Amino acid sequence: MARASLFLPGTAVACIAAADLAHAAWGKQAEPPSPVDAADPTPATPPKADSTLYPEVVGPAGGRGPVTLPPYEGTEYKLGPFRLRPAQMHMEGIMVAVLAAYLVTAFLSRKANRSRAAKWFKANERVYREEFSGVGLGGDKLFEGDGGDEFVSYATGRRGVESAWSKVSTGGYDLLAKLYDAARGIADYAYDSGADRITVDLKLAAPKGTPGAKFVFAVVRREVLKKTRDTRWDLRKFTTTSETAGVSPSLIVMTESGDVTNAMLKDPDTGLFDALKDGSEGLEYLESLVISDMPLETPDEDCLLEAIQLKPKLPENEFRLTLSMRLPPARESAATAPWIQLACNIADVIYAKQRLLPEGTVNKLKKRRADVLYELRKAEREEEAARAQEAKDDAAALKRKVEQSRVEQLLAKMTPAERVKYQKKEEEKERKKAMQKQAKRMR
Repeated sequence: MARASLFLPGTAVACIAAADLAHAAWGKQAEPPSPVDAADPTPATPPKADSTLYPEVVGPAGGRGPVTLPPYEGTEYKLGPFRLRPAQMHMEGIMVAVLAAYLVTAFLSRKANRSRAAKWFKANERVYREEFSGVGLGGDKLFEGDGGDEFVSYATGRRGVESAWSKVSTGGYDLLAKLYDAARGIADYAYDSGADRITVDLKLAAPKGTPGAKFVFAVVRREVLKKTRDTRWDLRKFTTTSETAGVSPSLIVMTESGDVTNAMLKDPDTGLFDALKDGSEGLEYLESLVISDMPLETPDEDCLLEAIQLKPKLPENEFRLTLSMRLPPARESAATAPWIQLACNIADVIYAKQRLLPEGTVNKLKKRRADVLYELRKAEREEEAARAQEAKDDAAALKRKVEQSRVEQLLAKMTPAERVKYQKKEEEKERKKAMQKQAKRMR
């Protein structure tokens, strides 16, 4: 028994050794250890304290100790529980600087615009006070700003002129507006910002010397002719363009009648013909002079904007002289004064001139306005006719329905023989009616 116990361990060792030799002989390798039997991996080396990657947040060697930030050494302002550190507010500083620059440029632009308008009003104040008894907006205020780039003044107290508004437009009131106008002008050649322009609008009284002598007449610079026609319905509808002998080639005359042209240009009392000659004083600043008793926009378009549909109509008490000029440089602000005097002279002639237009021409002008009004109301008449026809058709349908109901009730009370007799009688009536209609058509 003792011999057997000694033999078994020896035999096992011999078997293991033989197996190893066999594996080596066949070129086989032992299988790698399983993950369970594999040794633990070597732990990663902690970052060094002097690492160049975020050194301010890397702790001491071994990852021990709290994370610390370097102390702030810049200027700091304490506002209660808040701390203001300018060195850490770069973006905020840029935004504040841009806003401050915008406000400064806007302030300077508005101030420059007002100064330029003030120089023009001061240079032409003498003319206004000579032509009107009341000038200004009350007190000592000659003009007032309407926004940052428009300035207006008022005048009254002249026979033949009920009121006069003068407006000076200087252009953009801040940097963004100026940049927008410049970019829009490059993209759209027809765009007009309205900058550097003077507009004098005189509301004329009804003519006394020649009652009913209201008309449409204009003198327009060639460069702004298309824009002026496109923006004014009265010029498109009532006038024709022509080149007039003696008038500067840079200007186009738009008139409603040859008699109107003679009254405005050949009458020496107006002084208009001399002012339109080449080389006349201030001619380079004139853009347009328009005399009109008709609206700028199509009347039916104005009616469509109303909450209640109104009938198109033409104004009866509107008669205006509108003078548009370029704003001259500050040192030449008084160069537009002759045009203001000329506009007042024309207003006097229209108001007081005896037989300004022949009576036949006045009647033609009135008839032309009646024809235009009739044309404007064409759509309205067609709509009224359609409504009347619809009402007529509804009444006829109702009548047929009542008649059909009456016939049905009558037939219900008849015997079959009476019904046949009645139907033959109605067919005979219909045949006679058809014959009568055909006879009328043949006539």
